[in-house]
Amino acid sequence: MIPATPRSTPKLPAIVVAVRFDGAKTDKTYDYFSTLPLEVGDKVIVETFRGEAAAIVAEIKTHSDKAEKFVVGMNDGGTVE
Repeated sequence: MIPATPRSTPKLPAIVVAVRFDGAKTDKTYDYFSTLPLEVGDKVIVETFRGEAAAIVAEIKTHSDKAEKFVVGMNDGGTVE
């Protein structure tokens, strides 16, 4: 019998971005992982506990202890609810 090889999750090259939510009245940012090639000022869609939300990339980071979720995609200008 051949021993089973444990499955491993493929590692995607990810960056960390700090985003500011569209319409936010504060300068607070939130950290997200991204596999997309993003730049400061890019409009993105991120997953939140309330669902998807539009945000703007405020900073590209090399590390974050707070990032838990990924950027879902680019915001093409449509409405996100």
